[in-house]
Amino acid sequence: MDFQEIIFTVPARKHAPDVPDSTLASNLLHSYFIFDASQRPTAADMEQALAPVAMAAAPVSVPEQIKSPRVQIERLTVEKMAVLDKAREARE
Repeated sequence: MDFQEIIFTVPARKHAPDVPDSTLASNLLHSYFIFDASQRPTAADMEQALAPVAMAAAPVSVPEQIKSPRVQIERLTVEKMAVLDKAREARE
């Protein structure tokens, strides 16, 4: 199935796309397509469950700040605040 077929098929026909059992984390991917939202894992659950799979599939070591979007956002926020502080000091 291509992306458009998936978008149509899942909600309209309540039919999930085929996920081969040989796919990494196939059980998790199957659970993602459960029609009843209360039965599906949350995005946080998915991120946590897929982290080991993503790391196993990663061909190179990934720095910690790139692994976690939260860490990257926090770092950028700190950098932004430092720039704003310098701008305030320059105006004074």
